[in-house]
Amino acid sequence: MDSFLVIGSGSAGRRHALCIRDLFPNARIALVKRSNSIQPLDLIRSSNIDILTSLNDGIATQPSFVAIASAATLHHTDLEQLSRSCSTFMLEKPIAVNSRDGHEICKLAVQRSLRITVGHHLRFSDTPLRLHEEICRQGKTSLTSVSLAYGQHLRHWRPDVSADNSVTARKDLGGGVLRELSHEIDAISYLAARPLVVQESHFHLTEHRLTDESKQVQISH
Repeated sequence: MDSFLVIGSGSAGRRHALCIRDLFPNARIALVKRSNSIQPLDLIRSSNIDILTSLNDGIATQPSFVAIASAATLHHTDLEQLSRSCSTFMLEKPIAVNSRDGHEICKLAVQRSLRITVGHHLRFSDTPLRLHEEICRQGKTSLTSVSLAYGQHLRHWRPDVSADNSVTARKDLGGGVLRELSHEIDAISYLAARPLVVQESHFHLTEHRLTDESKQVQISH
C-alpha cells in the first residue's frame, strides 16, 4: 500500500494518521478535516500528511486503505462513497449510530466485497492480550462470568473540550454510554469468548449537564 486516507481530524483521526506515518514512512497520506474542526493539526502538517477539506478531495487521492474516523452518524455515508473506489477500511467505533445503519453497513460490505476492521484498540493492548493468553492456557471453561466497572469524568477525559461539546455527550456525533463503552465491551467479549448477555449500563447526570459519566457492565454466559 502506498496511498492512505484518514477521514476525520479528531483525536482518533490524528492518531491513525500519525501511526500510519510511523509504519509507512514513505507513503502518501492524506487527512480529511471536518469543516467545523478546531483540533490542532501542526503535528499532522509537520509529518508530511496532506490536509484536505472534502471527501471528494480524499477520494481523488485514490487511496488503497482508508481509516474512517468521522462522526458515527456519517460512517454509513462515508463508507458508501469511499467504497466505490477502495475496498480496504478501518472503521472507528462505534460502527454505526443505530442498528439500521449497522445493517446497511454490513450489506454494503457484502455487496462490494469490502475488507473492514473495527478500531477497537484494546484488543492490541498489553493487559487484555496477557489476560487472553492466561485464559486460553487455563482452558475455555475456566471463565464463566465477568463483571466490569468503568468510569470517567468528561472534563478530565477531554480537558481541551467543553464537557457539553464532547463527542461522549453528543448523540448527534455518535456519543452515549453504550457507544462510547464499545471499546470495553469488545475487549470483554474477546476475553470472555462472546458473552451472551450485557445486563446493565447506566450513567450519572450532574447539574442537568452530562459532565460526569460512569459506566458499569455485568456480563455472563
